[in-house]
Amino acid sequence: MKPRPDEFYGKLLLAVSGGIDSMVLADSIYSQKLEFGIAHCNFHLRGEDSDGDADFVCEWARNRGITFHRADFDTGEYAREHNLSIEMAARDLRYGFFARLCREYGYACVVVAHNANDNAETLLLNLVRGTGLRGICGMKEYSLMSIPGEGELRIWRPMLNMTRKQIEGYAFANGVKWREDRTNSSCEYKRNLIRNEVLPLLERLNPSVVRTLNQDMANFKDAADALPDFAVDSEIMPSGELRIGYDRKGKNWRYALYSNLEQAGMAPAVIASILDLVGSGRTVPGKVFHSNGLKAVMTSDAVLIVPEDVAIRQEDVEIEAPGKYETAAGTLNVEVFDRPEDFSFARPVGETVVDAALLPFPFVVRQWRHGDWMRPIGTKGRKKLSDLFTDLKFNALQKEKALVVAADSETSHVLALVGYRVDESVKLSFATRCCLRLKLEN
Repeated sequence: MKPRPDEFYGKLLLAVSGGIDSMVLADSIYSQKLEFGIAHCNFHLRGEDSDGDADFVCEWARNRGITFHRADFDTGEYAREHNLSIEMAARDLRYGFFARLCREYGYACVVVAHNANDNAETLLLNLVRGTGLRGICGMKEYSLMSIPGEGELRIWRPMLNMTRKQIEGYAFANGVKWREDRTNSSCEYKRNLIRNEVLPLLERLNPSVVRTLNQDMANFKDAADALPDFAVDSEIMPSGELRIGYDRKGKNWRYALYSNLEQAGMAPAVIASILDLVGSGRTVPGKVFHSNGLKAVMTSDAVLIVPEDVAIRQEDVEIEAPGKYETAAGTLNVEVFDRPEDFSFARPVGETVVDAALLPFPFVVRQWRHGDWMRPIGTKGRKKLSDLFTDLKFNALQKEKALVVAADSETSHVLALVGYRVDESVKLSFATRCCLRLKLEN
């Protein structure tokens, strides 16, 4: 076993399910007389079999005087609450558990039994789902995982170079006992489908396909490491968002933008949509993409990324003439028309109509700011927008998406809360001949 990085030395936490891979890992670490504890997750997905696995691993640890940690999860309920697949729910639960144990008991890292077959399966899964360079480079022997609310978790995968056949050989040679998971033969889960049906087919073309795919991943990683860092135009802004700049005239801009978005944590399919949008040359300030608990907000020359629940300040949109404009809240349709005799001054929610003569082009549509105020029709004196939101019973999302009309970007006197209220200074009257309508199309 080659030397570990310094930060991975110390008391180890072994993730042991009771299957052949993790039991071989446990036997190997125990035979080296390393200091370690064992963590077992009971996901309660297989009834008595799940309980049997937990008892088996607990007994193995107790017989050897090894500290044993167990967690019981209602995985199905967690998956429903968080809108996740069972596989992803189990992943979140176990790594959160491992991170808590490492923090509370001082374990240097968690050691998992990922092997060469697991790595090959992951590559095929990523290729099918859609991926970038990171997804085709495979798992790393040593890595850091960010766990929400728990910080960073160090992960060591000492068996990445072992195939499943080699693991079986070790188990038989050393008398290692294990529990067989009967669901491994089921193809209900995507990974099992690849393991049981796809890889055997590929082995008919190349009996050493697992080794070949692992070598391919090593080659991909070398290529990725050798690529120059095109993604130089990115920075954390004072307000906290990650700003990723782009220039479509620059060489390799697609790779630069993809690389930064991938590192930021955006999903491949969402990254592809952003690249298509930027590549089209359209100006779309305010367009928002959602992925993996993050949101990416487009500006004219950058993508701003923040957590999903964090509000972000977006660019003002200058309205120079009638037409359609992309804003933070959606597409804004701006129209000028002559007022019919039977035109109703009362407008539905989502539509704002003002006297065009009192609001000449150009004007600005922007997100609201603290300190903004207006004189809504039918009220006396100024009213802060924050108070108006309370009157309108706006929730947090409605406040974040609220758009206002102003004569310019600097003034705090807003002339309309788009779709809801109009300022006295631009209101329609019977003398109005030409109307200006603003309507959001989400």
